[in-house]
Amino acid sequence: MALKRIHKEIADIKKEDLGGMTIEPTDNLFLWNASIPGQEGSPYEGGLFRLEIHLPHDYPCVATVSTIQKLLTFRYGLPDFQLPRSSS
Repeated sequence: MALKRIHKEIADIKKEDLGGMTIEPTDNLFLWNASIPGQEGSPYEGGLFRLEIHLPHDYPCVATVSTIQKLLTFRYGLPDFQLPRSSS
């Protein structure tokens, strides 16, 4: 069931206008990479958030897990800034 749904998600994403966002599966269909640009007018403007999205093998019955990998550059000039890991 999961692979059928993932293939449907891929087809749907190809039809969408994502603006500056990107999302695509890796060679492993249960692991996706995404990027989201920083919001205009915020300190993150010009930055790019990279995310890793893990789809469980019983997707969509179980929620995905997303992790921000890093923020690449932003307005205050700290390239390749590493976001702190959550302690929770």
